[in-house]
Amino acid sequence: MANTERGEAKITLDKERTIKFDLNALIEVEDKLGHSITELGDNMSIKAMRTLLTEGLKHEDPELTEHTVGSLITMDNMKEVQEALGVAMGGTDLKN
Repeated sequence: MANTERGEAKITLDKERTIKFDLNALIEVEDKLGHSITELGDNMSIKAMRTLLTEGLKHEDPELTEHTVGSLITMDNMKEVQEALGVAMGGTDLKN
């Protein structure tokens, strides 16, 4: 999956969506996780993945909740979600 636009990645969940990380989204992630984005590293928790995805999708739908986004992630698409988050975060896949 090529990162054609740093800070963004397309993913199909319930519909095609664009994950986008602007400064506000990154700050929200840090506030919700209680630590810096740089501390995520290779050991990203499932909770962190859900939080990242939720905040990355809110530019399209500000009413999204973590619970709603969590219901869109299954064992069948978790790897695709991880890859899309990695691309949106800077061009590399995030791995557990």
